[in-house]
Amino acid sequence: MTAGLFAFMLAAVLSCAFTASPPFDPLIPNYDNIPQCMQPPQAGLCLAYIPSFYYNPATKKCQSFIYGGCRGNLNRFFSEVECMRVCGEKDQPEEKDPIVELLPAPEEPKSEANVDICSQPKQPGLCYAYFNRFYFNGEKCESFVYGGCDANQNNFLTEEECNKACPPKVVENQPKAEELPKIVEAEVSMPEENVDICSQPKQPGLCYAYFNRFYFNGEKCESFVYGGCGGNRNNFETEEECNKACPPKIVENFFPFRQGKRGKSTIKTV
Repeated sequence: MTAGLFAFMLAAVLSCAFTASPPFDPLIPNYDNIPQCMQPPQAGLCLAYIPSFYYNPATKKCQSFIYGGCRGNLNRFFSEVECMRVCGEKDQPEEKDPIVELLPAPEEPKSEANVDICSQPKQPGLCYAYFNRFYFNGEKCESFVYGGCDANQNNFLTEEECNKACPPKVVENQPKAEELPKIVEAEVSMPEENVDICSQPKQPGLCYAYFNRFYFNGEKCESFVYGGCGGNRNNFETEEECNKACPPKIVENFFPFRQGKRGKSTIKTV
């Protein structure tokens, strides 16, 4: 865990800890009488972005989700190893808790191995992260926003992976080549690799984390808050890295000497 991420996590928890709240919050279920490893994933009420893990008793595996930084429950771990160590080798208790008995018995989950991946519906999940993913909609692959937890297998990192697993359906009675519309050349936007990093605008991103970063504003490097995802390449962890990539502009200033002669001095903006 990097120092920046630890500082952000600590700040997120402290900011929510000092928020006044009643002893019982109806928005957060009470899990005190449910065993730790059987509690459902709970992102909490804050909007931080902390990758975490929870134990899924249905699959008997630890799965990732995004924790918001406050509230939640005990079924939350910061590494998959820790999650499996606490919950992975434990069997379900023989004697059911009386509170648990009041809950409806969960349906037997269908094995994903027997389900056609390409027929599974789009599933953004219950968490609040912002990941660009692709799914097959029955005819072709298209993009959607994945929240970071509770996905199904119809969830691909790239469009190429989606097309490979779920090829687009072939449309019959396609028009002949001479009947196809002519292709008109259009201007294509310049790829980001060829764009001058130092001329890109400040971009906080779409997520709600809190990272102190630096960007070049056209004259010098200054700090801004980065949300944790998205953004552009004009984004540096330290002011030194920013100044190295985008040196401050040199402003030449002419002024007269006392003798009446004109002199030239070079002033470096800071």
